[in-house]
Amino acid sequence: MVSEDVRFGTWDWVVFAAMLGISAIIGIFYAVREALGHNEATTGEYLMGGRKLGLIPVSISILVSFFSAIVLLGNPAEMYTLNTMLVWATVGMYLAVVLAAAIFVPLLYPLQLTSSFEVRKNMLYLYLYVFIVH
Repeated sequence: MVSEDVRFGTWDWVVFAAMLGISAIIGIFYAVREALGHNEATTGEYLMGGRKLGLIPVSISILVSFFSAIVLLGNPAEMYTLNTMLVWATVGMYLAVVLAAAIFVPLLYPLQLTSSFEVRKNMLYLYLYVFIVH
C-alpha cells in the first residue's frame, strides 16, 4: 500500500481562516454593540432569539442540532451492518417529527417555554391549559 501524505493546501487554509475570521467578526460586532448599550439581551433572549426568528433560521437550527457529527459518522456504518433496515429507522424519524410538530408544538408554544424540560416544573399549568382553555 502506498501511503499518501495529506496536508492542508493553500485553499484549505484560506477557507479555514475565512471561517474563523467571519465567526470572530460576528462575535466582536455583537460584543461591541452590547458594550455600547444598543441591545442588552438577557439569557432568554439570547437562547431564544428574542422569539422573533422566522421559520428558516429555526428550521436550520433544529436540523443542525438533529444531525450531529455522530449521526453523520455513524450512518454509513449502520447502513453497512444493517443493510437497508436503516431506511425504516428514517421513516420512523420522519413520522416522529411530523407527530411532534402536529401535537407537541401547538401545545407547548403558547406556554412560552424555553425547553420541554420546563414542562415537568410547570406541569400544573400545562394541565390547566389543556383541560380548561381547550
